[in-house]
Amino acid sequence: MAYTFMGNKVSGGLHLDPRTKITLLIALSVFVMANAGGNCLIIFYFFFALLPFFLFLSVGSYKRSVIYIVLLPSLYIISIKILPLLAPGIIQYLLLAICGIVLRFVPTVAMALYISSTMTVSEFIAGMMKIHISEKIIIPFTVIFRFIPTFIEEIRSIWNAMRMRDVRIGGKKSSKILEYLLIPSITCTVRIADELSAASLARGLGGPVRRTNMCVIRLNIFDWILLGIVLAACIWWALGVFAL
Repeated sequence: MAYTFMGNKVSGGLHLDPRTKITLLIALSVFVMANAGGNCLIIFYFFFALLPFFLFLSVGSYKRSVIYIVLLPSLYIISIKILPLLAPGIIQYLLLAICGIVLRFVPTVAMALYISSTMTVSEFIAGMMKIHISEKIIIPFTVIFRFIPTFIEEIRSIWNAMRMRDVRIGGKKSSKILEYLLIPSITCTVRIADELSAASLARGLGGPVRRTNMCVIRLNIFDWILLGIVLAACIWWALGVFAL
C-alpha cells in the first residue's frame, strides 16, 4: 500500500512530478513567504500565491480551492483598502499583523497541503533518488512523512478511549485530560518512530545496493512550464540583486 504524507490520497487531475512539487514549495517559501525581491517580483508573487488554488482545482479539491480563493483576496483587500482607513492604534496593528502573517504563510501551507495529499512516500523517494539526494536525508524524511498520519490515528484512538472513560472537557474527570493524553502520546511516539525506522531499513533504504522503485516518474509539459517559471523568477531576482 502506498501512503501519502497525510494519509488521504487525492487521485486524478493534473499529475506533477514530485521534484516539481518540491521545487514549487521552495519557490513559494522564497517568493511569497519570504517576499524575496519585493515589488520587483510582484508578478511572480501573485502567480505563486494563486498557484495552490489552481492546483486544488486540478485534483478536484473544490472545497479547499473555494476556501483559499475567498480567504486570500479578502485579506489582501482588507490590508490595502480598509486598514489604511482605520485610526492608528492597537486594533489596526493587530489586524495588520494578522493579515500580513496569513498572506505570507497561507500560500505555502496550502502548497504543502496539496503535496501531502497528492504525493505518496514512494514517489517522494523515487524523486529524491532521481536527483541523487543522499539516503542520509531521504530516510529521516521518509520516517517523518509516515510518522505524521500514523501518529494522528493514534491520537484519535487515545481520544476516543478517553471519551469512553468520561475523560473529556466538561466531564467528571476533566482534570485528568493532560495526564491521560500526554503519557500515551509519548509512548506511541517512541514506538511508532522505532517501527517506522525498522520498516524503512527493511524496505532497502540505507543498504549498500541501490534500491529499486516501482514508481515511474517523469517530467511532462506542465512540469517544464512550472519549472521554467520558477527559473525565470530566480534569474529576475538574481539580476535585481546584482544590479543593486
